[in-house]
Amino acid sequence: MKLTTRVARTFAIGALTLTLGASLAAAQDALTPTAEPSFGSVPLSDNIQIDPYIVTLLSGGSIDASTLNLGDACVGYIAPAPDYRVTWEGTTSPLRFYFASDGDTTMVVMGPDSQAICNDDGFGLDPMIEITNPAAGDYNVWVGSYEEDEFAPGYLMISKQATGVNGSPIESDLLAYAIGADALGQQTATPGSLIPDVEPTFGDVALAPGFTPDPYIVEILAGGEVNVSMLSLGAGCVGFVAAEPDVTLNLSGALPQLTIGFTAGDGIDTTLVVRGPSGEYLCNDDSNGIDPEILLSNAAAGEYDIWVGTYLNDFSDGDLYISQSGSVPANNNVVPTAAPNNGTTPVTGATTVPPVAIPSATPVAPPANTTPEVTGSK
Repeated sequence: MKLTTRVARTFAIGALTLTLGASLAAAQDALTPTAEPSFGSVPLSDNIQIDPYIVTLLSGGSIDASTLNLGDACVGYIAPAPDYRVTWEGTTSPLRFYFASDGDTTMVVMGPDSQAICNDDGFGLDPMIEITNPAAGDYNVWVGSYEEDEFAPGYLMISKQATGVNGSPIESDLLAYAIGADALGQQTATPGSLIPDVEPTFGDVALAPGFTPDPYIVEILAGGEVNVSMLSLGAGCVGFVAAEPDVTLNLSGALPQLTIGFTAGDGIDTTLVVRGPSGEYLCNDDSNGIDPEILLSNAAAGEYDIWVGTYLNDFSDGDLYISQSGSVPANNNVVPTAAPNNGTTPVTGATTVPPVAIPSATPVAPPANTTPEVTGSK
């Protein structure tokens, strides 16, 4: 990490005052704190439903923060508009901002008093800013990249937990899932993982070539606590799923074609993960509108573990369908894709993660059927 150099100040007190005033004006001209944040905003108070509150965004921009005379700690390249805005309505002290990514990133936070607080390398190469005795009002956050023309996707996290700068552990499983156990060095929790070869939540399905009905449908509740994008399973593997499979398909004979998909009944953006008989993972997001579908050619006989996730960390009632003819259920609900990141330009692998809502719906067991056999439904 190279050090930022500053021009020595040799002016008299009066000249220094004028210089600082001009610098503040220049910073205000370069940054636009009142602009619409690029990745959204949220009001938060002491009863944050999930702590840390997590937003995914892209670091970087065109402005060299070290030229704005906001302070020696203000480095990196940031955008003119804030990346995110938190309207703080609580009384908890302190309030903390983190950003975790694979890049070398920096952070600027400007509070209601318009004073900038900056950090670089708060933990590892990632920034962390702590606001003691936070006043109510808007906190604008810029996440920068240390190098020009670099843009790092990652997790902005806002927390009121007692998590210190000097090696104190993060006391949140969700944060461990988000950034991985090694990101802070002091973590004891491990990232979420999938658990194949266990009893599926919504039942085992045994099918043979020529099965009827086609498509075969199981009603399930999609979603869970495991962030698939952190597991390095392969292309298209995103969303939040349960650790245990939702359904396990036992296919007694090979098929020229096997289609596995999901139709959400409520317009939720869903994803799909399938582990085949040889242990490989296949994933899909948005094959049918915002519904996922996986087509396997020359599908081998054996066991297929199936997880259905939600792109945002929520839950969705819908139909998991399995077909040998490529049929999609007649009630397929293809919904126009909603603009991610609060209406901003889509960023691959990045989208706002709101607090998890407790689902009001009860998972529906698979329909009774004598052909094929369905066992173990919950």
